Amino acid sequence: MLTTIRRLHRILVDRLAETSWLRDRAGGRTAWWHYEHHARVWRRAAERHASARDRAAAVRARHQRPPRVAAGYQAAIGRIAGHHRTGRSGR
Repeated sequence: MLTTIRRLHRILVDRLAETSWLRDRAGGRTAWWHYEHHARVWRRAAERHASARDRAAAVRARHQRPPRVAAGYQAAIGRIAGHHRTGRSGR
């Protein structure tokens, strides 16, 4: 579905770029400029999101605390929770 939408969008942009009104104002490469613009915006957003993810991971790493429950209890809880979730005994 997404591929179809992208193709239809591309057809629409190409048709708009061929109109004399837009061609006279924006130049002959209007359709390509449109996609280059979207690519730059997408790339910048991806960079911002990656940077935010890295900062959040750094904050989490700085504030990690040791577990509040003893490791043995955590393992037992994990076995019980795993048993109920998967329906197997975990052995």
